[in-house]
Amino acid sequence: MESPRTDAEPMAFTPSEFLRGALAAWLWAMAIPSVAWLIMFFPAGWIGTIIIIPMAFLATAAFALPAWLLGWALRAERRSWVHGSAFSTFGVLVGAAATALYFVWGNGDLALPTSAFAYGVNALCGAGAVFLGWRHAVRRALGVSPRRGKAPTAAVIDAATEDELAERLRLR
Repeated sequence: MESPRTDAEPMAFTPSEFLRGALAAWLWAMAIPSVAWLIMFFPAGWIGTIIIIPMAFLATAAFALPAWLLGWALRAERRSWVHGSAFSTFGVLVGAAATALYFVWGNGDLALPTSAFAYGVNALCGAGAVFLGWRHAVRRALGVSPRRGKAPTAAVIDAATEDELAERLRLR
């Protein structure tokens, strides 16, 4: 499959690349809050996992389209810190929204005055999960670490792919 990335849209992505990032975000969204709640409320914190697993799935499903649209809107932005910041902020919103959904679903109200701690913890966990999902997708798609600076141009990626392919053919 040909890369969707061009010099004009260096961060364009394919549906499978997006799916890979969403799956990674979902796995992180189960792991990070589970560990956080377990540590904070040991030994009873494991009970939170029973709630976190279905909520992480629902949040991933509900926010997949907005995440796709965010990535699509940023496809021409070369600076990875902009993407990381945008997806982290998006993760804060996802974590807070999933917490609100849980409170509405669980007891019929948002429980804002009594649950600011839960909103804060889950918003931070959401930021981490969505950022790490994005980072995983970018690393796999571009074959580089998106730590600093700009994403490589399509020409650099194509040259590296050609070099790797030529090396593989030489080894046979």
